[in-house]
Amino acid sequence: MMHQFHLHSVEARTAPVSQVVDLLTVNGGVIVRNLIDQDTLAQVSRDVTPHFDKFWEGGIFTSKSRVVTGLAAKSTAFIEHIACNPLFLEVCDRLLASTYTCWYGEEQVTFTSAPQINAAIAISNSPGNEAQKLHRDDMGLHHTLPGINPEAYTPGRDVGVGLFVAATRTTKENGATRFIPGSHLWDTSHRPDEGLTVPVELQPGDAFIMLASCFHAGSANVSQEDRTIYSTFLTKGFLRQEENQYLTVNKEQLKKYPSAVAKRLGFTPSDPFHGWVDLKSPLEALGLEDSSK
Repeated sequence: MMHQFHLHSVEARTAPVSQVVDLLTVNGGVIVRNLIDQDTLAQVSRDVTPHFDKFWEGGIFTSKSRVVTGLAAKSTAFIEHIACNPLFLEVCDRLLASTYTCWYGEEQVTFTSAPQINAAIAISNSPGNEAQKLHRDDMGLHHTLPGINPEAYTPGRDVGVGLFVAATRTTKENGATRFIPGSHLWDTSHRPDEGLTVPVELQPGDAFIMLASCFHAGSANVSQEDRTIYSTFLTKGFLRQEENQYLTVNKEQLKKYPSAVAKRLGFTPSDPFHGWVDLKSPLEALGLEDSSK
């Protein structure tokens, strides 16, 4: 019997991490209601809105999209409370953390590499914007997958997990993300079908968590209102980041963040020694505390 895939929603205050992970592994995405409080949204808006100064030209975004990149440096509230939201980080740790066991001389040792922030951007979809093309966000990592059944999904299959937080009301009419539940189980050559998409409709503070192997895209904005979301993806700690955080976040900005945030931004080696500078943590090379200790 063919499995029926759905887009489920849960409440942030009551949903255990295990439920969110289970829904992701079966359907590829899940809505988490009321994940981010209104005060945080207001602060991120104050930080980000002045940077929405032009329409994006070319690339993956459509003609009436305003995009703000480098949110890790532009908004402390975003990086600490959205990108590093505890529920989101725990989900990512369960699905993306890599554990590797090997022989080191006569001793068998195990290393764990924690997920890192892949990109952090804000997107404002203006009235009259056309629909974005359906795509998978793991394509930048040249990630090739075989097709599987839901029961065969295991942590580590995906190379990324995304979080989309609604800053404004998000509806089918104003350009909500359209998403194909279950598409994370398809092989890489499987062509997307618009007839399988569902709109991800959110209220401010709601979030959509999605595996990077899922087909999705922004919809056309046929309304008279903007739709704004704050987005971040995490990826495996030993992979190259989509957005170069080392040039995005300068030393003075990095000093303001807790060591746990610096670690998620990639300023620490992936255990055991991937990403060092002069055999040291990047933070040590910058004269800052080593967050890997």
